[in-house]
Amino acid sequence: MKIQALKRFYFSFIIILALLVGIVAPALAATGPVIEVVEVVPGGLVKLRISNMPDNTDFAVRMGKSGTQGIAGGLVAHFNSGTVGTQEYWFEVHESVRKVALVDVRIDDGGGVAAWKTFNNSKALPPVTAPAATPVASSGGGTVSSGDVLTVVNVQKGGWVKVMILGLPANKEFTVRIGVAGTQAANGLGYVVAHFDTNSTNSRTSTFEIPFPLRAQARLDLRVEATGSAHVVSFDNVDK
Repeated sequence: MKIQALKRFYFSFIIILALLVGIVAPALAATGPVIEVVEVVPGGLVKLRISNMPDNTDFAVRMGKSGTQGIAGGLVAHFNSGTVGTQEYWFEVHESVRKVALVDVRIDDGGGVAAWKTFNNSKALPPVTAPAATPVASSGGGTVSSGDVLTVVNVQKGGWVKVMILGLPANKEFTVRIGVAGTQAANGLGYVVAHFDTNSTNSRTSTFEIPFPLRAQARLDLRVEATGSAHVVSFDNVDK
């Protein structure tokens, strides 16, 4: 009798546990961000609609091959969720997965809030049109200057621009953006193309890819920014 009673208790416990998992797990899942793929320009851009984000939270965006969930993937952007629950962003496909058919894109705040989504990078998802505004708002600010900090060395029309960067403060993280000339690539008008940390030499020469929707533009602005300061240089999108 004791054995039968224990069996009944065990099975009852299993049923109750299963019911709790069925109720609690979806509720927990619903508390995290949800990613929807809206548009895809194969090998170029992906537009995401992200909902259910916590307010005023900084997220990193990474991309990797399908199956990785974007963990330790290539960094493509940072953004702040602001106070709107649902937002849409354009992100450039990371160069490491530009020719990969299925890509995992991941957003992560570094503190346990994350979400990921797989998208087909081999087929266009309509409508495939260049965005009227660019994906991620500028987080820099403060004084904008160019001076002798940024010097354009070479340009491949519609491909890349090589820039010599001098005199930045050491041990600071900078974001590089490119936008249409006259916008200073700021306030949501610049595509994030790179991030870098300065070192003790305070100088570097780097090559940055021109974002897909801007490759036919005649003139562009390149912006290097960190909190409190930004530097901008304009260049003609012609072979140099």
